[in-house]
Amino acid sequence: MLANELIDRLERRGLLDQEIIEALREQLTEGGARVTPEAVAKLLVDNGQLTRFQATKLIGELRSSDYDDGDVVEVVEAEDDLTAMPGEDDGILVDDVFDAEPIMVDAEPVEVEAVEAVPVEAVPVEAVPVDAVANGDRPQRKKPPVRVKPPEHKSVWDSFKIYGYLGIIGFLIIAGYGFYWILTKANIDDVIEAANKQYDAQSYQPAQDAYISFLAQFGQESQYSSEARVKIAMCEIYRSADMTDTTKGLDKAKEVLPRIVDEEAMNGERGNLAALLVDIAENIAEEASKATETTEKQRLLDRLDEQWTLIDNPNYMMSSMKTTLEGRLLEVTEARNRVKRDIDRNIRLDKTEATMKEALASKNTKEAYDLRKSLLRDFPELAVDPRLTVLIEEASSIQQTLVVPDKDQPEPNTAPIDEGALKSIVLTTREGNSVAGLEDEIYYLRAGGSVLAFSAYDGRLLWRKFTGYGEDHTPIRLDDGMSVLLSDLTTNEVRNCRGSDGELQWRNEIGERFVEPVAGKDSILISTYAGKLISLDVETGDPNWVTKMPQSISTAAGIDDKLRRVYLPGDHSNLYVLDSRTGKSLESFYVGHEDGTIAVAPVSLLGHLFVIENAGADYANVHVLRMNDQGGDLKVAQQSFRLTGNVIVPPVIQQRRMIVLTDRGQVAVYDIEPTAEGEQVSLIAQQVASYDTPTLTRMAVGRSQMWITGTRVGRYELQINTGRVVYDWGKEEGDSFIGQPLAFEDALIHARRLRGTSAIRVTGAEPKTGRELWRTDVGTPISMLEKNAAGFHAVTSQGALFQLDRESLASGSTQGPIENPGANSISMKFTQPISVDDVRRILLNESQPGEAMLYDPTRRKEKLRKITYRLTGPKPTGVGIFSGGGLFLPLDSGRVVLMNWETGAPKGAPFQPASDPTSKVTWTTPVPFSTDPDQVLIADSRKKLYRLRVGDQIRELSSVDLVSPFLGKTIGVGGVFIGGVNGPAADFLVGHDEEGLDEKFKKLLDGRIEWGPSLAKTENGDELALVITNDSVLRGFTSEGDQAFQTPMPKKGLPIDQVVSIQGRWVLTGADGWLVAIDPSSGGVLGTTELGQPLSASPLPVGNRLLVPGAEGVVYITNIPGEN
Repeated sequence: MLANELIDRLERRGLLDQEIIEALREQLTEGGARVTPEAVAKLLVDNGQLTRFQATKLIGELRSSDYDDGDVVEVVEAEDDLTAMPGEDDGILVDDVFDAEPIMVDAEPVEVEAVEAVPVEAVPVEAVPVDAVANGDRPQRKKPPVRVKPPEHKSVWDSFKIYGYLGIIGFLIIAGYGFYWILTKANIDDVIEAANKQYDAQSYQPAQDAYISFLAQFGQESQYSSEARVKIAMCEIYRSADMTDTTKGLDKAKEVLPRIVDEEAMNGERGNLAALLVDIAENIAEEASKATETTEKQRLLDRLDEQWTLIDNPNYMMSSMKTTLEGRLLEVTEARNRVKRDIDRNIRLDKTEATMKEALASKNTKEAYDLRKSLLRDFPELAVDPRLTVLIEEASSIQQTLVVPDKDQPEPNTAPIDEGALKSIVLTTREGNSVAGLEDEIYYLRAGGSVLAFSAYDGRLLWRKFTGYGEDHTPIRLDDGMSVLLSDLTTNEVRNCRGSDGELQWRNEIGERFVEPVAGKDSILISTYAGKLISLDVETGDPNWVTKMPQSISTAAGIDDKLRRVYLPGDHSNLYVLDSRTGKSLESFYVGHEDGTIAVAPVSLLGHLFVIENAGADYANVHVLRMNDQGGDLKVAQQSFRLTGNVIVPPVIQQRRMIVLTDRGQVAVYDIEPTAEGEQVSLIAQQVASYDTPTLTRMAVGRSQMWITGTRVGRYELQINTGRVVYDWGKEEGDSFIGQPLAFEDALIHARRLRGTSAIRVTGAEPKTGRELWRTDVGTPISMLEKNAAGFHAVTSQGALFQLDRESLASGSTQGPIENPGANSISMKFTQPISVDDVRRILLNESQPGEAMLYDPTRRKEKLRKITYRLTGPKPTGVGIFSGGGLFLPLDSGRVVLMNWETGAPKGAPFQPASDPTSKVTWTTPVPFSTDPDQVLIADSRKKLYRLRVGDQIRELSSVDLVSPFLGKTIGVGGVFIGGVNGPAADFLVGHDEEGLDEKFKKLLDGRIEWGPSLAKTENGDELALVITNDSVLRGFTSEGDQAFQTPMPKKGLPIDQVVSIQGRWVLTGADGWLVAIDPSSGGVLGTTELGQPLSASPLPVGNRLLVPGAEGVVYITNIPGEN
């Protein structure tokens, strides 16, 4: 069936996708024999899947085969089926083939009267080739013969001669031509078919020869000549593409494709050409990937770009083909990008290698390391490149030679330390019972700027040493806790103190900033940021040796007492191995860490060295190195382990295990199996991270359990068999734990800062249940000191009242408060006492507005009690004042209220100026009228100054509009209301008459006000306003606005608000720990005292001494500045 043969030809030549071929076969099966090839071709042309030229050619080839093997064309008298054979007027246009309609022809017989003509048999006629049709030589279909009546006037014999000769001649011509056409047709098809079979079998050389022979035999104008020319070119490209040189295919394609691009048969090979072009591109890309030389890679990359130009040419590859081959084209693109990256990498590597060699020639190892790191950031795969490895080994060798002994050695000192104060008393609160078996054990805690020692037996505070603020250096337990090594960050020295009483045994001034020390069996190692490693004798403090490193140091050194080795990470890149006895450099190993990314000392354990690098903000890498029996010859043992979070506390060693804790709460337990043939270090148990953000976490480890502190204390079981660290319980959620927890057999000791307070609570608890055994509270700032009949009262910001007597003065500490109304509360900060009269005070809670502590020493009980003021919604702002028989409180709603100071109930009607109910209002400090304490002057942020009468109703007596609002702190000096006002370049000191509220003066200062104005009174009643501006100058002003004096402050920092007048001088108290005495008449400095510890409130004069409240719960007893 011809329709089936047409579909076979379409499939063989690849003109249609396989899906369309299958669909045509299915439709043909349903249509049966009624479907003609012309109908199929017309359908494909209408759908745009074949061109008219292609359809015409295919139909011609099919119809030409109808007459093979001597088939006879049957004469049909009744009708001629033109759907089977084109009519005589049909040209090469396929329209005529498709649109032909059957034509009915009626043949009428003609009678012959005289002579009957002899019938002529029908002669078989074969269809001619399409080319012949196109040239007008198409054979005409023989019509049925008819009998013609001869003209009557002609002779019968004449007619017979004429028609006979003509018939014989016509018959011979037709038969000869048909015979020749049959022979020729059969030969051309056989030749082209044989060539195609070779082509389809990918025998390109024989196929090429066959096509060339075809053209030689049949010429350039036959129906298959275009196909032959196209396939000759394709064979040439195929053969070139298979050559060893992958670019030969590109060269041949560039040569032959231009000459066949316009060939008619090109459409039949577009699919093959597209695939072939991609094949060539893939071969070039693969060869470029394998090339080792950069120049060869670049050459092949350029050729690949040339090949891509052919692929992008729509004459060679249509967009539909690109869609079909999209996956392969994407792979070629990716391969090209990889080659380009390899070229860039090689160029960078060559350049980096050359620059590193120059740097190493001048022994600039830091530059060489930086160059390598810069290269690895872009090309991390070069980390193990042999060329870089050689240079890094050379740099490490240079680093080792740069490690040299240092003759500048610190000297020990046993002289006592001058702490500035004559005596100090620590306020402590202790509750609970003792723990048997811990009588001699001591718990050391660094809190704030001090180190405190507690008895593990009952929680008693044994002693306190101030060591300064800055880095949090953990106290180092020595001799099983019988002594302790302290780091004094203010003087840059280390101290060895006896554990029982804090007695100094020796101290050694390092002379520069240093990281947290580490202690070995017989020595203490101190790393300085400047790059020194100092070894001190643990018993005497004498220096064993000092070694100068070639780079700065920001990490403590690890020590292996058994191997007598010290492992010190540099600030970057290198790890140094030294002899612990002499400090001699033995080895320099390249780790490759960035600046400051190692926070804990390396750990030596069972032939391995663990170096933990905080490689990112939220992860760390545990590097595992192998060492020889002498602790040297370091090599990477296995792949590093990755942890969630940074490691900032030292790991804990437990026999052959190392336990690591991160600041995200992840716990990892590593085990070492020295007999294993492969990797000897494995992760045997872990607890996933429990914090989303970095948190200061610490741990204590028992036999099969551990305790972790952070924002809670929790107990965990180490289940090695299941590979888990199982959570057991957690307590004190929300508190901030500080210091290193310490685990004994019968007690777990930990310390925390109570939530919402500054108090520190040290707790002894049962290890298994966490139940509290004893607790001691320390470190609470002191808000007020008052003298009483039995001695002195101290009130802390946490609402505890302490009695200071002879016993506490002698022991240096208290055993607990006499009253503690704030014991079970949180968020407490009772400060800035307000005087009710000479002895009673009110302290407002800054953390919880509306709460207050009332101090009344005249009461037998509840000398300090807590009350709550009934305020709904608005919060107090600024500072209150006692006036009109109650507590005068300005609120942020713009209202001023009067509260019963003893009960917290409202008293009288409030004062409410007109204001925006949605806005917040700030008020200045209320100032009592100089001659009437029931009148108050106050200003607000709405640029109003009021004079109010305070009583059962707060009434406005007068008010005035201000040009600018006051800055906040205001005072009354000699009947003048004085405060600071912001100016364009400097602040103003402005005074208003308290009676009429008129502006009395406006003084431009030399800078911005940083402290004040504060009221300073002399013993004879004179008053001045004191201010300190940002040029650190103290200035005094009279009530007229005249400057009385100016004095440069001898100490940095700002004073606490109140000025104390004693023995004809003013004493200013600095929050940073200094006291300065000022002469009221001249403003000159009479003397200074440096306590060196933070202060929290103004001192209390006692004779010629001062009791000074401290911010860490300590009362300092010292001389008046300027007095011996």
